Amino acid sequence: MKKKKQNRIKKASLLVKIKGPVALRHGSDIFVTYAAALIDYTYCVGVIRAKAGTDLLHPNSWENQNYPLLHSLSMPDQIGGGHNSFVKDEYGNDILMIHAIPLQHYCSDSTDMRRYPAFRTVHWDAQGTPRLDMTPERELNPCFAEIKASVHVK
Repeated sequence: MKKKKQNRIKKASLLVKIKGPVALRHGSDIFVTYAAALIDYTYCVGVIRAKAGTDLLHPNSWENQNYPLLHSLSMPDQIGGGHNSFVKDEYGNDILMIHAIPLQHYCSDSTDMRRYPAFRTVHWDAQGTPRLDMTPERELNPCFAEIKASVHVK
């Protein structure tokens, strides 16, 4: 029994993929996202980052995050998001295009790994890192988009 488990682990490790690099520029930073892991619920999006003007062919120009930008737990009702691309909407906002497996589809037949397109707004955090895991519930409520404040100086 132990040998079968070892063979399964060895076989699974051969299927791990890192592929589909896509570049995204924001300010003076260049990001390259990539799909990584097994082609299943572990599939995710990783990223490396470099400053514009550095030697992009030199490995030391790049820094790698130690966690994925997007994974199955950050995508409600979807799993296995990986291959992606970026486009701009009519307002100039970055939009993530990705394919993933609808969770309901996966639960009914976990052997069928067909993925379907999905779109997400790219949010940028205070450090200038893209946030791909924002859900509509976590975005700013439109009623708070405009605020008024009074400042009284004594």
